[in-house]
Parts: sequence; structure tokens; C-alpha cells
Amino acid sequence: DIKIISILSEGYPADCKAIHNPPSILYAKGNTELLKEVKFAIIGARVATFESLITAEKFAKELSQFGFCIVSGFAHGVDTYACRGALNYGTIQILGSGVNVVYPKQNTKLYEEVLKENGLFLSEMEPNAPAVAENFPLRNRIISSISKGILLVQASKGSKPSGSLITARICLDQEKDLFAIPGHPIDDKFSGGNDLIKNGNAIFTTTPKDIVDMIGYHLKRKTSIQKFDAGEHPPFNIPTIKVNASVKDKIKTYLSTNPISLDELYFLTKINMRDLECAIMEMEISDEVRRHQTGKFSISII
Repeated sequence: DIKIISILSEGYPADCKAIHNPPSILYAKGNTELLKEVKFAIIGARVATFESLITAEKFAKELSQFGFCIVSGFAHGVDTYACRGALNYGTIQILGSGVNVVYPKQNTKLYEEVLKENGLFLSEMEPNAPAVAENFPLRNRIISSISKGILLVQASKGSKPSGSLITARICLDQEKDLFAIPGHPIDDKFSGGNDLIKNGNAIFTTTPKDIVDMIGYHLKRKTSIQKFDAGEHPPFNIPTIKVNASVKDKIKTYLSTNPISLDELYFLTKINMRDLECAIMEMEISDEVRRHQTGKFSISII
């Protein structure tokens, strides 16, 4: 199921061919038709704040809906959440390993979902090549070259440049549009992006529309495609649970982007546990609340 795309072949990305050190061969696993779409990359820190992770997911989803094909590097943190946000619209993930190798291992399920949802994995490494440190800067030049622009969600200057800042520099060298989301001025976790904005190298960005207005105004909106296995029935409408609006309003006063447990909510709100559970369930269905793998809840900003 792996396709080999030579630099001499018709399917080779034209922008990738234009850089000074293009890969002679790209290995592709998945839907290579995505290479024909207008692509946009989302990058950021592996160890990112919760707000940055949710922002990456939100931007990926909305930019996909506007018509971009989202590109990322399938790493921990921002890359993973960008991949999740674009999952139902088709996404391209550039790997620092072979396309048969899942790295990081925690993304094994996500790897399978990308292929199931007609996404694409791309690498210049041989299919079974392991993920090693020197491969990632090579991967970064491909992320930038095939993308019309890049959004930097979070990056720290640190003692040595992060992978995200290296990709941002490559983006500028390739004369692509670089966008960055600002962070708090005294929070070093955002110092890399803030400096790029301050020095005029990155475009100050707070909403997906900022990007669309600059480089995506000509795109057609996309909708996610629902797929069903043979013999499976389409999803039916789930009846809405009717909960008093004042109960939900009270819950919202104690919700933030920092996850909180149901027991903590019960202690703070003094709402009957049955009513609390019903309200949380309805708020989940309506995307007002986000449930985390830990079982805790936060306000949803998607």
C-alpha cells in the first residue's frame, strides 16, 4: 500500500521540487490525492499548554472547513492536536521515520484513524526506517515546502532552537507566509513566537479567518465525509436531554480551560449529582464541555 513518488514523476509536489535540496523520492501511504489540494501547516511545541493544544485543534478544524488540507509532523503536543482537528477532512502528516513506523507510539490509534479517514503519511525515509533525531530537521523542510503557509502555535526560544523555530526559519527562507499566535509577554513558553511577531517575521494571528483572509480567500469550503462499514446503519439522532438552563449556567461559572473532576464540580456547585451528570452529558453533546481521557471536564472552545 506504499507509493513511491520520484522527483521526476507527475505526482511529485511542485513546491517541494523548487527547494534547494528536494528529496529525490517520497514514500506515501494513504490518499495521495491530497497532494493536489492547497496545503497549510500547523506546528508548535511538543510540551505545550492545554490552551495551545486546544487552539491547534480548533484552527486545524476550521481551516480544514475553509478548504485547506492541514499538514503537520505527527509529533507529541501541537502536531497531534492539529492532526486530530483535521482528521475528518483529510490531513497530511510528514514523518521523521518511515511511513510504516508509528512514532510516537502513543499515536498508534491516531495513525490508524488518519488512514481510515483518507489521510496521508509522507516521508523521504525508507518505509521501515526508525525515527532518529537527525531525520526531523529533514522532515521540517518538507512540511514547509509543500505548504502555502505555516502557523506557529507555541514555541520557546530556549538555549537552543526548537524544532518548531527551525521549521519557522525554513518557512521564511522558502519565502512562505509565517503566522504566529501570540502568548503572554512574560511567559517564556511563547517567547519564540512573540519575537517573530515583534520583529515583523510572523503575522499576528488570533483567528483562523486571519489566515483565510490573507492566503485562502479563493478556497471552497469543505465538509467532513461520514463513512460507514458495510451493513452498518447511519447514525440516528440522539434525543436531547432537557436540563434547566440555570443549572448549566451555574456549572459554567466553575469551568475553565483547566480540567476539573465531576466530584469537584459537585462540591463547588452543590447541584444534585443526578442533575449534574445529566447537565454535563447535554453540554458534551452540544460541544459546550470537553471530556478528557482523565475523566475530567473543561470548557470547550472549539
